[in-house]
Amino acid sequence: MTELLIISSLAIVITLIYASYLDLKQRRVPFKTWYPALGIAGTIIIIFYFLTFGKAAGVDPLLFCLFPFLLSAFLLCADWIYTICIKKADKSEIDYTIIIETYISWILLAIPASVVIFSYFAGSFNIISILALLSLIFCIFLELISVMHLWGGADSAAMKIISSTVPFFPIIPFWGYPEMTFFFPMSVMLNAVILNLFVPAGLFIYNLVKKNRAPLKYMFIGYPVPGEKIMDHFGFIIEDFEEDGGRINRKFIKFSSSIRRMVSGKRRMYTQDFKNNPGEYQKELEIYKKAGFVWISFGVPFIIPILAGFLFSFFIGDIFSLLLKITGVIV
Repeated sequence: MTELLIISSLAIVITLIYASYLDLKQRRVPFKTWYPALGIAGTIIIIFYFLTFGKAAGVDPLLFCLFPFLLSAFLLCADWIYTICIKKADKSEIDYTIIIETYISWILLAIPASVVIFSYFAGSFNIISILALLSLIFCIFLELISVMHLWGGADSAAMKIISSTVPFFPIIPFWGYPEMTFFFPMSVMLNAVILNLFVPAGLFIYNLVKKNRAPLKYMFIGYPVPGEKIMDHFGFIIEDFEEDGGRINRKFIKFSSSIRRMVSGKRRMYTQDFKNNPGEYQKELEIYKKAGFVWISFGVPFIIPILAGFLFSFFIGDIFSLLLKITGVIV
């Protein structure tokens, strides 16, 4: 039965490859990019849940398959009522494309939630129910991270799709099933984070070779670019500038300040903004030219580590569990 999730995994990987290309090329991944993966993987996981749980529990197949969409519609209506009645939003300003995207996002939560609900009323909790519950909790966690602006919408969408539609390992990876992270989406996330750690190490070596000088921690997260060519690069500005009587004063932005800005909803200064709206940033661009060079963080799209983490988890296994074994934490 688990072979069904191999098809889901293939659809997700193909979509992630295309999303990575878009993110590298234009640093933007439209939500419609995820439609193929959502359609294929979403359909398969509903069928899988019914065959492994719903059928044995005696649930009506039509009700079981339709329930996630009905639950999503209910949640969307509640969201709509809150937006109109509580937040007093102007109906004329509502973007119906966003409504569709919101409905799809609710479906990602509704699929595992439906299994948990049916499990409760059927009085039949098994390993499938537990995996669905973990999938639901992880999707909520990912949504909270997105709401706090700690990562991009595309990264959140990718991980929520994986969490909702591939809750466990489709095949036995080369290292075997991990003892600590048998939940496949968590393994993908951990692998993505660990593999992404190679980027700071590479940046540090690059800065050493190029003899770029900055406080040590910034040597791991960024590099300098010519101020006059800043629109040719992708990344976030990690310096603050002030012009005082023709003199440029500069200082690096503290990590804590950057995180506070993201959590509060204030965007960091992004080089893509200069390219999209140069007229709005004439003052900043002039200061950057006078400064000579500007340090920016290397904006590696996290979609790429997610893709690498997915493939690594699928074929090889969980890096975190391997490290625990090597260090003797688990036997």
